[in-house]
Amino acid sequence: MAITTAARYPVVVLAVALVGNLAQGQNQIASAGFVYGPTPQHVAPGEILTLTTTALNVPNAVATGAPLPTSLSGVSVQARVIGATDATGYPPSLPILSIYTQSTGQMPDGVACPAAPNILCTSTQITVEIPTEGVCAPSPAPGPLEPCPLPPYSDLPPLLILNVVANGVTGPDFPVQFLGAWPHPLNSCDSIFGPQASSTCHPLVTHAGGSLVSVTDSSAAKVGETIVLYAVGLGGLINVPPTGSAPSASMQISASSGEVVFGYNYPVPSATTLGGGIPATSAVSQTVVLPQWVGLIPGYVGLYQVNVTVPPAPAGSYLACGSIGNVALSFVDPSGGNVGICVQP
Repeated sequence: MAITTAARYPVVVLAVALVGNLAQGQNQIASAGFVYGPTPQHVAPGEILTLTTTALNVPNAVATGAPLPTSLSGVSVQARVIGATDATGYPPSLPILSIYTQSTGQMPDGVACPAAPNILCTSTQITVEIPTEGVCAPSPAPGPLEPCPLPPYSDLPPLLILNVVANGVTGPDFPVQFLGAWPHPLNSCDSIFGPQASSTCHPLVTHAGGSLVSVTDSSAAKVGETIVLYAVGLGGLINVPPTGSAPSASMQISASSGEVVFGYNYPVPSATTLGGGIPATSAVSQTVVLPQWVGLIPGYVGLYQVNVTVPPAPAGSYLACGSIGNVALSFVDPSGGNVGICVQP
């Protein structure tokens, strides 16, 4: 599905987004600062994503309650399962959190936007939730097919085809593939927040009291302190609400689903060099930490909380934070991106 400058149908890309307590081109899944691999894209059950389409002539709108609607401003996102033995009970349309259209005066590389319509210059953002329900999928192992049990099913769809319908016009098919989890730690520039009022992004990581952990020394995390990460895409088909619904109480999942990687930048001796003899001033050492608690937050659709204790730097030494932090937080699968924070000994 190539980007076209004069499309008459919604061309779709995907971006990770944070979902609030709503009662968020070319084939890529992208967020502020990172891009997920080639087509078909990966998603997780219950993941919150933003579909970026060619500009649609529809008003901006935000869902006002949960369960979320499957049509907003005359726009729907159809979903059909491919390759399943039985998809009974699988939602035919995705729940929608918000829709907004944004414009910019220049391309990502700084070149001025052309006069003709271009998805990189003017686009409509449609934030949706990927279904949490399962299907009955045939076993990949050779042998006779086993009959499906009674629904509800617990298999991931082999392939999901998305299709945006707006103003009675149906767009092209957009395939996505499932993983059990596709976690992304959130920051303030994720697309649920709509057009950005500021170019400054900050991680959605807090101290136990709720204040934000900063990338500078002003509100740094301390070794031994328990901090809170917010994330989407931790997945799972068990112990999660139906698609489009918000849990009424905290819903805990296995802590191993939210293992956090602390990537510490630490100083190295001045004689240290990189390949080719380039001087090095720092290196990265990673520590994987099992959280104390991982689960869905009540009143929010698809939003996870991860409580984790800050470990010391393996080398016992820390770089100054400056304005960009000295630790990158990610999940064990690094393809979901990371957020930077400041940690003091």
